[in-house]
Amino acid sequence: MAVHYDGRSLRVMFGAVDISAYARSCTVDETAPEPDELDSTHKGDTEKQTIEGLAGAQSTSVNFTMLDIYDSMTAFGSMPINSIDTLIIYPRDSVLTYPMLTLQNARLISRSEPIEYNGVVEISGVFSARNSLTRGTYTT
Repeated sequence: MAVHYDGRSLRVMFGAVDISAYARSCTVDETAPEPDELDSTHKGDTEKQTIEGLAGAQSTSVNFTMLDIYDSMTAFGSMPINSIDTLIIYPRDSVLTYPMLTLQNARLISRSEPIEYNGVVEISGVFSARNSLTRGTYTT
């Protein structure tokens, strides 16, 4: 049976710091480019021949949004750009056997804080890593 996340118990850790204070959303994108085509055409061939090369390097990006309740003084709002650490996402909080997504060497590459007239400020940021995400469950 599929589990549907509603965001109320989303928890995001960057190293040992809980940055999820008033988290709204967390989007994980995993990508790898298609393998290159290598030309293997021989002198007597009547058409171009190719073989598949090495697969592209994996990369993962995580887009994170949260409400800025305390004027950017949250842990996420005060982290320096280019900070690198392990990013851990708990879609349903850190409860025994609940899902846990781990991204090693995650780097905070951007943060945006639009300040609107008479509205709630929502900070967003992007973490990026040149490796794949590890999926597991919370154990302790």
